[in-house]
Amino acid sequence: MKTSTDDTKQAIEAFTKKHNLTRREKDIFSQLVLKNVTAEGIAKSLEISKNTVRIHFQNIFSKIGITSKSELLGTFVDFLIQGEEIIVTSNQNKVLRIMIAEDDTEFKNLMIKAFNKIRNNGIDISDVNDTAKLIAHLEESKSLPDLIVLNNNMPVSDEFSVLKDIKNQKALEHIPVIMFSKSHDQEEIKKAYSLGVNSYLKKPSGFKSLVKVLDIVIDYWEHNSYPV
Repeated sequence: MKTSTDDTKQAIEAFTKKHNLTRREKDIFSQLVLKNVTAEGIAKSLEISKNTVRIHFQNIFSKIGITSKSELLGTFVDFLIQGEEIIVTSNQNKVLRIMIAEDDTEFKNLMIKAFNKIRNNGIDISDVNDTAKLIAHLEESKSLPDLIVLNNNMPVSDEFSVLKDIKNQKALEHIPVIMFSKSHDQEEIKKAYSLGVNSYLKKPSGFKSLVKVLDIVIDYWEHNSYPV
């Protein structure tokens, strides 16, 4: 079986071809995917100027129709989810800590079932049914989660305000935040990425699809947990 690194390189190649990125744009995008997130770091690695890196990022954003590195990474993760040929190999040895903010009990239970299937029960899940309680729960917790899953369609809570609070706190900003939504409203997607969400995803329609989505999300963000 191929390694996760092999799969990522394969996906980068396919993604750059789909969006007609140049060789230099591909090099810069690859650095971003492989954790080199600052213009200074990418410039040093590729031996080019920071201004050149920034110009190429703007070209990439223009080609894909996005505005930020966060949105670029989110678009890449969505591309992984759509790619049937991509093989995912999550780290089965690590106990994964996940925080779920979801008021839909049926979908929450389905997620828990899917996470346990992916990691053979090597998982520690906490949950709240209101995102307003999430920050307090995180601040009081003895150990922070490896991944936060938010529902973007709760009737009472302001998920965007909570997302902003998470990404503005030094102790929390490194935690990948995945937002599930029933719709793909472009304004909401833009807003979520501008506030630092790591992936904005439409809720899958069935259990098999949910397992695939969460498997890819775990595999990617488990190895790329950093603020962008």
